[in-house]
Amino acid sequence: MEKETLTNNSLKVYCDESFHLPLKEAAEQFKNELQIQTVINFYTDHNFHSLKQLQREKYDILISEESNSKRKKVPADILEESIMVANASLVFATKKSANLDIDNLTDIFDQNITFGHCKETTKSGSQLDRIFKKNGYKIFNYSNRIFNSDSLLISALLSSDNLGGIFINYQRALENDLKIYRLKEFSQESIPVECHILKTSEQPTKSLQFARFLAAPTKGQYHFANNHFIGVDGDTWRENPAVKIFCEPPFKTLFERTTETFKQREGANIKILYPISEKLIFTLSSISQSSSQNLLPDLLVVSTNTSEKLSPNYIEIPYEDKLFKGKFFFYRQSKHRSLCKRFVRSVIDAF
Repeated sequence: MEKETLTNNSLKVYCDESFHLPLKEAAEQFKNELQIQTVINFYTDHNFHSLKQLQREKYDILISEESNSKRKKVPADILEESIMVANASLVFATKKSANLDIDNLTDIFDQNITFGHCKETTKSGSQLDRIFKKNGYKIFNYSNRIFNSDSLLISALLSSDNLGGIFINYQRALENDLKIYRLKEFSQESIPVECHILKTSEQPTKSLQFARFLAAPTKGQYHFANNHFIGVDGDTWRENPAVKIFCEPPFKTLFERTTETFKQREGANIKILYPISEKLIFTLSSISQSSSQNLLPDLLVVSTNTSEKLSPNYIEIPYEDKLFKGKFFFYRQSKHRSLCKRFVRSVIDAF
């Protein structure tokens, strides 16, 4: 695990070693633009601190994949917020010289191709085992060889002819100039990489700014893409994003008691107007037909009756609370869709 020196007002980040390069690069840009330092300690599968230890040491942020078999999903009671910043995916890869005709797992088995993979206690091994089971296969029934790490797996493929191919992370396959085969069973199996803001953080607003920075298209996403990670559709970067909301009057009380807390935590500017249904629909229609569509609200909070009159430009945000009678919709072209969804969660949690 790599350690840096902690200074006053630094953000303390605990990050999976797999994301070393994009995180270092993004953190440097973040420091240069906002004058906020991030001290990042990297971990591997073998030396991960317990979640309780992270709390004791007052970390601000944990960045991890959500499928690591050694740790269950990070419990909600220690989280302030989570923002998705990238995706990891598994592929089948071979030497560049290989010329296999395979589209799915059955092709590999039918052709008796000897394949390598990491053991089940690693991230990639855990994901592979889950995909095999989901598709009705048992991984140990086939011509496979098991390795302790990605590095050993890749070395074995490149240094001999004993392996026909390996199951490896997409990013590692690109780094090592391997030939990639996208199998049918893996097409919808990406793993979210999330930036978790811990409740022990003494700087939640700065921590959320860093998370938003990592997810922003021209900021952190540039560094993830440059290091062969699959990106996310994050919000446009603003240090203090501004969100406009139309909320029907029956829901005003709830918003008045939750908005200020959310604004302070996120460092966001939120403007809420409370037009009645007829005026809300008329205003949306007028703006939509004008040249000032940038004035359309990012988020709507409306009754079921009003929702039936909205244009397709607004997409409903689902939620699970059956007691709340309103409906939430975000503007399709809003630059702050993720922020709107987090705001909706905060409102529902407070309901």
